Amino acid sequence: MASDKVVTVSEQSFESDVLHSETPVLVDFWAPWCGPCRMVAPVLEEIAEELDGKLRIAKLNVDENQQIAFQFRVSSIPTFILFKGGQMADRTMGALPKSTFMSFITRNLESELAAADEPAANEPAAAASEAAAGVEPAPAPGVEPARPA
Repeated sequence: MASDKVVTVSEQSFESDVLHSETPVLVDFWAPWCGPCRMVAPVLEEIAEELDGKLRIAKLNVDENQQIAFQFRVSSIPTFILFKGGQMADRTMGALPKSTFMSFITRNLESELAAADEPAANEPAAAASEAAAGVEPAPAPGVEPARPA
């Protein structure tokens, strides 16, 4: 499953695609010969799909873009650097499970992710009009609806 949500960046596009991005960007510093790098690729594709619009995932081949890797002191791969507002916010390395990536992302983007998950302005009004019309909200999955006594 190749995702069109994961972008490839280079020394030529790094500044525009990462440093000038309005959306936070998680850059995967990798190489084709790196087994652990290939292992995490499907996980990154899943995250890119799930967080589309909230986070961009970019891949940078360190063999082809050594200057950028040197600039950010990448000495071991895979290394993942999260950029917010054109600045390095945090970094981690190694073939991590999805849950660890999500914790890393959430810890660094808590306010951005919360803002993106806020209900739309018209949702409270819709809920109020449903309540006025006598429509009860659906129960949460696995919760029995209340029965009159």
